[in-house]
Amino acid sequence: MKDAVPQIQIFATVTDQPVITRVRRPASPTTNDRTTTGVRGRTGGKQNSIVAPRKSATASTRATTATHLNRATLATTAASTPRPVRLSEQAQYTAQEFSGVDSLSVLAVLALYRAHAVLDRHQTREIATTGLNTTQWNVLTVLHRMGGPVSMGDLGTRLAVRPTNLSGIVNALAQRGLVQRLPNANDRRSLEASLTTLGKRYIARLLPDHYRHMETLMGQISDRDRKSLIRLLARTVNIIEAASDSAGEPTGKPIRNGARPAAA
Repeated sequence: MKDAVPQIQIFATVTDQPVITRVRRPASPTTNDRTTTGVRGRTGGKQNSIVAPRKSATASTRATTATHLNRATLATTAASTPRPVRLSEQAQYTAQEFSGVDSLSVLAVLALYRAHAVLDRHQTREIATTGLNTTQWNVLTVLHRMGGPVSMGDLGTRLAVRPTNLSGIVNALAQRGLVQRLPNANDRRSLEASLTTLGKRYIARLLPDHYRHMETLMGQISDRDRKSLIRLLARTVNIIEAASDSAGEPTGKPIRNGARPAAA
């Protein structure tokens, strides 16, 4: 955006077209502006102050002053301008800002981000008393569901966590005595993770309330909608991971027919 012509896009609703407003502020008096009040004249018997003409500023001075004023005005106006709040408004705003962008695709991704953030924040509050973060908690629940040792690579794939990050997470759980790492019977070069006896008792004591809480949340959605949600999420994960695989990103194998258990 050029300083000479500052513009701000303002949206009142989703369907509004962008309104381009030019923001200008009248120039402030400079030190060269002087008003002479000592000379008085009379017109119709009344005294009038005679204002001396302003000295003309140079072109560079006027341009510099205008630039500073425009920037200050633009910043103030932008801060007070209502921005899109709802996801649909944000998606529409993006589509109008960038020609050719599909607002529905943007909205779908924003909705996924929002759902993940809300669920993660909710789960963080739920397990706050355990002293675990959500990833550590998910490691314990996955190991519990698997019912035995899981290779570090497989565990990382099931959790969608990179191996380098997973190592530190498992180390932290091992220090608490909840998880142990053992040599992989099929590949001595790799390790497997499993719950310790303490870890099994610990997670078994917490899971009943956890799963009842999950039922309370999802119970507000019909069986049909839940099945549709599961299908759509699995398909979305496959699409994202296929795109990642084509770009050479090591994010793990796509889900096939719901084979990979979700972490929760």
